Amino acid sequence: MANKPLQLGGSGLSRPMLAHGPRQPGPQLSGRALYLRKRKVASVSNSQRDHDHDSHLREALLSSSNQFDHAVLTLSSGLLALSLAFIKDIVPLKDAQWMNLLFVSWCLLGFAILSTVISFLASQKAIRNCLEESGSDGGAWSKTTTWINISSAAFFVVGVSSTVIFVIKNLCKEGG
Repeated sequence: MANKPLQLGGSGLSRPMLAHGPRQPGPQLSGRALYLRKRKVASVSNSQRDHDHDSHLREALLSSSNQFDHAVLTLSSGLLALSLAFIKDIVPLKDAQWMNLLFVSWCLLGFAILSTVISFLASQKAIRNCLEESGSDGGAWSKTTTWINISSAAFFVVGVSSTVIFVIKNLCKEGG
């Protein structure tokens, strides 16, 4: 008789009855008090959910920014190294046209590397500002980091384009 099912209404739902009897209800709340309690729980729940969502977005932004910086740094360094080491095997430099374009591409790739490294330092300074000044968005250092990142991407794209144009121009000259 310890776990005898108890029928609730006519719904067919049952709840086990314990040896000491059915569970006693807690203190009864008035309609207004119950409404306020539910509203407070929902408010705390929504604010926690918003905070969790914001935290997730901040983590995603940081991860994306780190991946971008590492991609620009790795690709710029790799292309610069390959270009310096093997361009002479693709295009004979003694007969090459538009050599200035090759030098410009090397400089642009170097600027992309340099600006990415500088953006790491500017980003650290922006983070320090945020930590020191509660509620700060990083101030001028945050904006500076954004512009440096845009510049490093532009240096990279124009540097790669310059290298490709140099190679195409010289390979077409040999073929035609």
